[in-house]
Amino acid sequence: MEQSLDDLAKLSELKEKGIITEEEFQQKKAQLLQLSSNQETQSQKPNENVEEKEKWYKKPFGIIALLILFFPVGLFLMWKYTDWHKNIKWGITGFFALIVIWSIVSSALAKTPVITLNDFEADKTVTGSEYSLSGKVDPPSSEVKINGKSVEVKEDGSFTYSLSLEEGVNEIKIEANNSGKTAELSRKLTRELTEEEKVAKAAEEKRKAEEEAKRKAEEEAKKAAEEAKKKAEQEALSKPHFGDGTHQVGKDIKPGTYRTRSGSSGCYYARLSGFGGDLDNIISNDNTSAPAVVTIAASDKGFESSGCGTWTQDLSQITSSKTSFGDGIFIVGTDLVAGTYRSTGASGCYYARLSGFGGDLNQIIANNNTDSAAIVTIAASDKGFQSSGCGTWTKQ
Repeated sequence: MEQSLDDLAKLSELKEKGIITEEEFQQKKAQLLQLSSNQETQSQKPNENVEEKEKWYKKPFGIIALLILFFPVGLFLMWKYTDWHKNIKWGITGFFALIVIWSIVSSALAKTPVITLNDFEADKTVTGSEYSLSGKVDPPSSEVKINGKSVEVKEDGSFTYSLSLEEGVNEIKIEANNSGKTAELSRKLTRELTEEEKVAKAAEEKRKAEEEAKRKAEEEAKKAAEEAKKKAEQEALSKPHFGDGTHQVGKDIKPGTYRTRSGSSGCYYARLSGFGGDLDNIISNDNTSAPAVVTIAASDKGFESSGCGTWTQDLSQITSSKTSFGDGIFIVGTDLVAGTYRSTGASGCYYARLSGFGGDLNQIIANNNTDSAAIVTIAASDKGFQSSGCGTWTKQ
C-alpha cells in the first residue's frame, strides 16, 4: 500500500511539471489503485502451501501396528518419526533382536527328526483294501505327513494312519519336520487280491466283456440294417417306381405289382376304371398306415395315391424275420413263410389270406375281425397276407 502512495506522489509531480497530462495522470492513478486492491485481496487468501496432513505411518498407532505386523519396517519408522524416549526405543529394538536371535539359535539347535515304522522296514506285499500304518517320530514335537496329509502325533511320538490301497503297487511317502529340519521315508506296498476278490474280479470282467460284445453286436446289427435299408431303397429306385398323384396306366405307369416298402401315415390308394371321380370309377381302394402291395391290371385306366410315399416294383423282403411280423400286406414266401401263426391280439384286429393283390373281394381266401388273439394258417399256395391292428404275428 505504501508503495502505491509513493507512486501516486511521483505521478502528481510529473503532472504539475507538465510532463504528463491530466488524462494520463487519471489513467495511471486508476491502474495503481486497482493493483493495490488486488494485492490486498491476494494477501487475505489462505496459504495454499500449508504443510500437508501428517501420514498415518508417521503416527504412533501406525508405527505400533507395523511393529506387530512387520517389525523391521516398524523399527525403522519408530527411530525416524517418533519422539519416544531413547530408552524405550532401545528396549523395543532389543526385544525384537532377542526374538531374531532366539529363532536362529532354535533352528540351529533343532534335532533332525528320526522316523521309525512298525513292521515295515522294507517294501512288502499285503492283501485287503485297507492297511494300518504305524510308527514313531523323534522328537515327538515333529510334524508328520503321510502322502501329503497331516497325521496326529501323540506325546510319545507315536502315530497311526489308515491307508486305502489300490490293486498293485501303492507308493507311500512319510515326511517329518522339526523346526525346519526334515526327514523322509518312502515305501512301496503291493496289494494282491484274495481268492474271493479274484473270482469276483474275473466275474466282473466277464460281465463287462459280454456287455461290450453285446453292445458291439447291436451296433453292427444296427449298422447292417441301415446299410440293408439304404441298399433296398437304392434298389427300389432302380426298379420302376412312382409317387403320389393320379397316374394313367400305360402312359404314366406300367401295369404290374407294386409295393410301398415302409408304412406311411394316412396313405390312401385306388385302382381306377376312369377319371370321372365318382364311386363307379373305383375298382378297389384302401386306407392304411402300413406297407401295402397292389397289382395294377393292364385294363385299369388309372391309379390314385395320396400320402403313400413311393410305389416300386422292387418286391424283395421288407420284414426283418420271415416268422414274425406286424401290420401290412405281405408276400407269402418273400416276407413270411407258410405256417400257423398266433397274434398278440388287439382291439379292432382285421386279417385276411389273399390269392392276389388287386384288392378285389374275390381275391380274399378267408378273413376275420376280432378284438382278441387270433390263430391263422397261411398256406404255401397263398399269394399274400394282410393284417391291420392285430399286433405281432409269430409262427407256432
